[in-house]
Amino acid sequence: MTAWWMSEGNNPVGKLLRFAEEGARIQGTMTTNDAWAAIFGCHIVDTLKIARGISDIYELVQAGKKAIIDNAKGEITIYLTPLFSIEVMLTSCDFISQWQDCKNYLNCVTLQGLVFGNHLLSNCYPAADAEIRQKIITFTEKLSKLLQECLDSDLSDELKRLFTKHIEAIHAGLLSYLAGGPDKIEELSDQAVGAIVRNVSEIQEASPEGQRMAKKVLETLSVTNQIITKTQELATRAHPIIEKLLPFITT
Repeated sequence: MTAWWMSEGNNPVGKLLRFAEEGARIQGTMTTNDAWAAIFGCHIVDTLKIARGISDIYELVQAGKKAIIDNAKGEITIYLTPLFSIEVMLTSCDFISQWQDCKNYLNCVTLQGLVFGNHLLSNCYPAADAEIRQKIITFTEKLSKLLQECLDSDLSDELKRLFTKHIEAIHAGLLSYLAGGPDKIEELSDQAVGAIVRNVSEIQEASPEGQRMAKKVLETLSVTNQIITKTQELATRAHPIIEKLLPFITT
């Protein structure tokens, strides 16, 4: 079982904030081993799950440090200090001691620093934003319907395979992104457009219904990258080739 806070978007500092809040709520008199088990939602003797969980948190710390260094401007100490505190806690905890020894690192200063870091990175990891998450969910539902329309169309088998392959890939990529995975949407969109470019002559030879289906797929791809952007300024990542392709498909 994955701790609930590990699937909270894909902002590493946001996940660390959820972890720190969870850890700070646990009574300090509990043993460190039992506290980790409570945090990860596993049995106290499931050492493998506990070890993996601690390793996951350590990786979040490294990802958080990199994200802050890459995205913060000016003084970044306030954002990095809580990550260093958690790193020390992870590398020095004694499993048979009381949780309070670890909990001391999850103090109000650490929590406030994580709040600042989470806010800083909110635009870089938009899937953590409730509005963006809903946009992605709605769009994946649209992709599911588009996939079925494609299968029901009179496109050739080759074009059906082409379109369904890339629709499914983008659908899976968006779901993975929602679950905290990396942003591969632009890469997947580029692959889909590239495949369509290579098959544009066959699309032109399709029936009017087939061409309408192809145009619908292209128009959907044109907004795929916009779905995961949080600001209007960033919502311009639609592949420019699409605008050049559409006139070649007459419906």
